[in-house]
Amino acid sequence: MVSGYIARRLYYGEEENYGEPASVSDVLGIVRRWSSRGELIHQDVRIGGRETYSRIPIGLNFSPTIEFLPISGKFLKYIFGSVSNSGSSPPYTHIIEFGNNLKSITVDAVRISDTVVAERAVGVLVDSADISIEADGLVTASLECRAKSVSIVSPYTDPSIVLPEKKPYRFNDMKLYINGVEYASIVSASISINNNLEEMPRRGDYISGFKLTKAEYESELELIFDNTTLLEKFLLKDTANIELRLTRSQDDYISFNLQDCLLEAEAELPFEAEVLMQTVRLYPRRITVEVKDDIERY
Repeated sequence: MVSGYIARRLYYGEEENYGEPASVSDVLGIVRRWSSRGELIHQDVRIGGRETYSRIPIGLNFSPTIEFLPISGKFLKYIFGSVSNSGSSPPYTHIIEFGNNLKSITVDAVRISDTVVAERAVGVLVDSADISIEADGLVTASLECRAKSVSIVSPYTDPSIVLPEKKPYRFNDMKLYINGVEYASIVSASISINNNLEEMPRRGDYISGFKLTKAEYESELELIFDNTTLLEKFLLKDTANIELRLTRSQDDYISFNLQDCLLEAEAELPFEAEVLMQTVRLYPRRITVEVKDDIERY
């Protein structure tokens, strides 16, 4: 007997109010990994002996992880918080910035075989995110989240949401600009963001909500060593404006604008035939993202 393949889907819907399940209507991208990461909170009671007298469950915590290949910039809304949409016809422009509120989502992680079962996570908020790309690779987004609760939905009616016919962003699509001048020798890049969510008191089994605190963010670039420009800026404690642009076409791109970046640069000097490389860490004062595509509203 050969067991049937279990197809996997990951859908989401934006919640009107935190922790109130939303109807799923979209996909984050081409998903590579999902884990609800449940944790049982309990207390052990002892009365003098070696054995536990009683093991008392307190509640459940959930810290989902999601890894996917973005096919649009829509997911960035749930990392940064603030979106401004403009345009009356395609292409539309979306300006994404850090806001004082984050939207929560409901996520359905679906398993499809002879029966269809879903793991439903409600009140999912992005705690931290890493957006990265390496030479000859694809852009990958990794989200570390917090959720209010998780439940099993069985049987589950698959909404059969069709993945948009868009290709993931590639290394070939990436260009790096330093103070408006293209730096062609980039090998890899990553942008890391931490929203530093703080837990609110528990109500029943679940955390009642999360407080949004200060945002922390930085970036790292790996470059082929061309000149000492970035090393000099580091030594002088000077700043630079960095743009990392992913362009599929003239009217289809994501542009990360890292403003007033302090730099921390190091350059390797091998005494054999290896290519000279340098690693540059960026500490921007501000990050804004400009996205242009055919989606009317984020």
